[in-house]
Amino acid sequence: QYGPAVCLVAASYTGCDPYLTVGILTIGLGFNGAVYSGFKVNHLDISPRFAGILMSFTNCLANLAGLLAPIIAGYVIQGKPTQAAWRVVFVAAAVVYLFSSTFYIA
Repeated sequence: QYGPAVCLVAASYTGCDPYLTVGILTIGLGFNGAVYSGFKVNHLDISPRFAGILMSFTNCLANLAGLLAPIIAGYVIQGKPTQAAWRVVFVAAAVVYLFSSTFYIA
């Protein structure tokens, strides 16, 4: 997940170039696709008997991030939708990627 984090930070500095921004975000999502081959089988490695229950708990927590992200982004860019405000949103998302990946490796 270090690849998508780097791409998010890079995309926050592209300015108003939509093609470059979309290209960098596409590359970042391509890197993010590699995540699914690792964590989906992790539940089976931890506990084959309770893999379904583990998946339900972890998936619930993961979906909370998807629920909270637009709310937090709305507070950050409220009243001032500037490039600097969006940079804060992108860097915050990159920090979440970096923290979760470092935590998983540890």
